[in-house]
This record gives sequence, structure tokens and C-alpha cells, in this order.
Amino acid sequence: MAAKLSSPMAPTRRRMLFLLLNLPLLHRPAATPVAIEFLYPNFTASSINFIEKGGLFLTSTSSTFSAILSSDSPQSSFVFSILHTPTSTIVWSANPAAPAPYNSVLSLSTAGLAISLPNGSFLWSTPVLSRHAAALQLTESGNLLLLDAANMSLWQSFDHPTDTLLSSQRLPVGSSLTTSAGDYRLLVNFEDAILFWSNGDQQYWRLSTDPLSVKDLNDPVAYMASNGSGLYLFSAGGRAVYFVNLPLTKLKFIRLEPTGQLVVMGYSGTGSVLNNELVAPSGACDLPLSCGKLDVCTVQSRDVVCNCPASLKALPSGGCSPTDSSSLAAISDCAGNKNQSEASYLSLGSKTGYFANKFAIPARAGGNFSSCRSLCTVNCFCLGFFYQNSSKSCFLIKNQIGSLLSTSNQGIVDSGEGYIKILPSTQPQHDSAESSNFVPILLPSIAGILFVVILFVGIYCLRRHKQRSGNNKQAPLREIYLGRKPWSQLTSDDSSTRDILNSEDSENSDEISIKGLPQRFTYAELVTATNNFSTKIGSGGFGEVFRGELPDNTTVAVKRISAGITGSIHGKKEFCTEIAVIGSIHHVNLVRLRGFSAEGRRRRLLVYDYMNRGSLDRSLFCTGGPVLEWQERMDVAVGAARGLAYLHSGCDRKIVHCDVKP
Repeated sequence: MAAKLSSPMAPTRRRMLFLLLNLPLLHRPAATPVAIEFLYPNFTASSINFIEKGGLFLTSTSSTFSAILSSDSPQSSFVFSILHTPTSTIVWSANPAAPAPYNSVLSLSTAGLAISLPNGSFLWSTPVLSRHAAALQLTESGNLLLLDAANMSLWQSFDHPTDTLLSSQRLPVGSSLTTSAGDYRLLVNFEDAILFWSNGDQQYWRLSTDPLSVKDLNDPVAYMASNGSGLYLFSAGGRAVYFVNLPLTKLKFIRLEPTGQLVVMGYSGTGSVLNNELVAPSGACDLPLSCGKLDVCTVQSRDVVCNCPASLKALPSGGCSPTDSSSLAAISDCAGNKNQSEASYLSLGSKTGYFANKFAIPARAGGNFSSCRSLCTVNCFCLGFFYQNSSKSCFLIKNQIGSLLSTSNQGIVDSGEGYIKILPSTQPQHDSAESSNFVPILLPSIAGILFVVILFVGIYCLRRHKQRSGNNKQAPLREIYLGRKPWSQLTSDDSSTRDILNSEDSENSDEISIKGLPQRFTYAELVTATNNFSTKIGSGGFGEVFRGELPDNTTVAVKRISAGITGSIHGKKEFCTEIAVIGSIHHVNLVRLRGFSAEGRRRRLLVYDYMNRGSLDRSLFCTGGPVLEWQERMDVAVGAARGLAYLHSGCDRKIVHCDVKP
């Protein structure tokens, strides 16, 4: 009887065991299919629902772009993103700075798109729409759109770029690309496209100054865009104001990298590789943090070497700091009790520059070193300054300070000398009783020191008075100071000194301060560089040109202006003003003025970059000269035209010229 009763129970137990073993499979959600081009309201997506698809839930018609919940692992935080499918490149993100927990949900409703947290609050959502949303569309161009019932756009991702711009996508004036960390941004304004470090005003690249950039129009900029052939800044009428020609490709990606570099990449239409076509800035030491904070970035061969200035020590965590107990000034000190009047400054040494000074406007021009230092001291947001002695320009470094760069091999004529602000360490106050006992001992010492100081000051003033009285009896000498020692400090037994003092240049003011002057050489330096003007390489209506070599082995062309020509330049100040204007010209198709010499009217020389291929007149006018191919002739003509266009409309000051020698 027992055996008969047990037989029907065995199959039941086996069925229960089967159900228990398969319970997790019965509760696992079914995989949701991937939609093509369109999604409709009441749709939801989570990492769990699309785990088998890697978070993919929507593709464009030909699967060129995909909408995904991007995450590092199945149960990690995700970012709602648009992906270029063939290259796995993220081109847009909704929440790059705040990834959503893995159990969050992306939902599409008639109110728009939203990412909701497990507690029901919204992490991200589209703004309030003017009408109900009827569909979500992902196009073959990579644009994600919310459409109404009439297929009119209510919102699109192209209007809200993150760190990437695609072909046919516009970045209008006032808009920017920003890295996910928010420390770099590309801003388009009415004049240019500019790279900024963080939220400050420190610039480190401009499209208009890039060597590959060409200006084609004087109209205000309206937007930035790219197509298959290049990068452009367009006017409101759709004409190119600036452009950079790039290799022809099917699709362009303009991406602001986390390092701060702007990279334009091209996609041929096949394969999974993007090719870099433009990297800006191109210099290895031109980024705000090419090295650590206050590290000096030096390019050696193809490598970058980072070292602290001699006045600072290296930190184990990177960057540099003072060698003593003092601390670098920081903007956090503005809210504290630290007295900025107690600030002192450490020199960063010669031939050391700062990346932002290439594009910065001087905080003050025409002042002396002391006024520049005072300007930084009274500004608690100022962390250091650079003073250019040749142009008497003062540049302040405010809010934050990055890497320095060595100017010894960068071709920078005068980067100025830099100083960083340091504050004394906070010492504990002494007991009041000790202080009161210390006063009777300190007062006699102070009185004695003051007496000695007053005595020395009196003797010094008396001697100065006698010297001035003696100097007034001599013939007045006028001197010019352009970053070197004044003429009155030259030794009287120097033959060049006697020539200068006896020159006809008597109309000079006592001191000339002109913003933007290039490097000034002495006449003796250029005599040495040209081996006493021994190698003549050309001549013209304004004088002769000689080959020279500077102490750093740089080959230059030195033009000695004829004495008759210098008479047409009214005076040294007018001459130096014209030099300052010419020295501010920077264009890939124009020979750069490196410096000048102005010791009397008969000793005015200009120092240019040396053109190793010689003058073009050998090919144009000389029999037996090198023959140019048609493409070379076209390149010369286009290059000359670009240089002239820059002179006429591209540079800050319009240049009026007579003839131009190509």
C-alpha cells in the first residue's frame, strides 16, 4: 500500500525541482529588440533591458550612428550617448559629467527625454517642449531629434554639442565645445574660434593665427562648421571668413580632447579608423598643462622634457613649489586672512615664457617693472606676472597658473621675465608678555639702524647733486632706451660709442617706449653676426642684404638701410614705431622680422628670417636660373596673394605698402 501511494508523488517532486532550478530564468527579462531610426512615447531603456546589446537601443537607417547607454561593465553607471558605429566614437552625451547609476531608467514620453534615478528624481532631461513629442529620430548625420505630430523638430542634439562637432553641424557664435571635466573649451565669437583653459580668460590657440588658416573675408563670424574638405568659420551669409583646407573625406569629426587639444579627424567611409588631419595647437609645449604646474616645458628632438625652474623644487605629486616654507599664492587666499601686501616674488629665470602671453593683451603698457609688480600685488587674483623690458608691457597671470615653456628654441624674441607671487607661512603668535618684554630691547636697535640709513641716504643725495651739477655743464646728450643699456652708460673709449654720440640723430627723445618692438640688437652684435658684412646676398632700393649667424646658430638676413633712405624716416621714434608695426606681422607667407638696430641714422639695420632658397627674381628674370614648374608658380602666386590679403585686412593694423618683393 505504501508503495502504491509513493509512486504518484515522485513525478510531482521532479517537476517542483525543475521549476526551482529554472526560477532565475523565468524572472529574467526578455531581450528588447533594437529600434531603427524612430522610437515613440512610453519607451523606456535601462542597462538591464539592453544588457545583451551592450546598451544599444536605437540605430540610424544604415546603422552609421547608434544611441546607447554607455558603461564600463553591466552593473556600472551609464552615460546616454550617440555613437559613430564603425569607429566606436562617442559624438554626443547627455550626462557626461554625471553618469547615471546602473538601475536608472531612460524614458521617452510626450514631455521629452529624461533619465530618472531609482528614487524617482530626474538626473537629466530635455527642456520644456513647446508641443507634445510624437517621436524620437536618429538620423544618418548623427543628429538626435524630438519631433511633434507634424514631424517638426522640438529639440535636437546638434543644438547642444558636448566635446564633438560633426560634418554639417554648426557651432554658432556664443556656443562652445567643452571637455567632460569642464577644464577646456572652444568658444566661437564674432572674430575667431578660441581655445580657453577652464573658465578663465587664458587663451592658448586661435584659428586665425594657425599656420594653416587662411582669411578670405572681413565679415563678422556667425558660426563654425566643417565639411568633407576643411574647417571653416562662416559669415551670416554662408561665406567663409577663415578656412583650413584638409584632405577630402566622407565625414569630419572636430573633437576637443581631454588634454585640451583640438583635433579634426577624417573618416573615409570604410574601416574603423579615424585619421588626424589637424591638431591644434601643434606645439608640444603650447598646452596649459604640457607639464606640471610651473614646470618648464622644453622640446628636445621629438620629446618633451619637464623641469622645475632653479628657484623652485619638484613635488612628488608633480609640479613645483618654493624651496622654503613659503607658499604659492592661490585665489583661495582672497577669502582668507593672508595679507597680500606681504607678498614677495620669485624669478622664473630668463628665456622662460608662458603659453597664454602669446594671445594676451598687456594689463599695462609703457610702465616700468615696479608698476607691473605693484599691479599684481594689489590684485589677490594675480598669481604672477611677466614683464617685457623691450616693449615695457606687463602681463598678469590670474586665477590659475599652468606650465611654463622654454623660449630658447621656440623662436620667441622677447618673452619677458616672469615672477610668481609667494606668501609667507603663517607663524603662531607669541605670548603678549614675551612681546612686551621684547619691545625695550628692539626699540634701541631700530633707532640705531634708522640713524645709519638716514646718514647713508644723505651722503648719497649729496653725491648725486654734485654729479648732476657737473653733467649740466656738458653738452646735452639725448639717449634712447629700447631694452638695452642707455647710450650714456657706454664706455667713452669705445669707438662705436663715439660714433653714436656724434651721430646726426639729435631729434630723439630721452626715452622711447613703444609697445610691440621686436628684439633690439647692437650694431656691434650685427657686425659680428655678419662677419663685418662680408657675405652679400642681395640689394635693393632700401639698402643691401647680408647673410649672418646669431649666437644660437640661427641664420638670418641683415638688411643695412642706406643712409639716404633713413633721412626720409623723420626720427628714431617714428622709425621704431614702424618697426613695431612690422614686427607684429605674423603670417606663414610673409618673412618675419626678428629684430633691428637703431644706433644713429647711418646705423639702422633690420634682421629677418633667412630664406635659404634665395630670391624669386632668379627664376623670373635671370637667364639660366632655376625653372619653376606650373604647380610651383601657382603656389607662389597664391602664397603672395594670401600675404597681401593679410597685410590689407588680416592684421591688427592695416599696412600701407608700395612694392612687394616675393
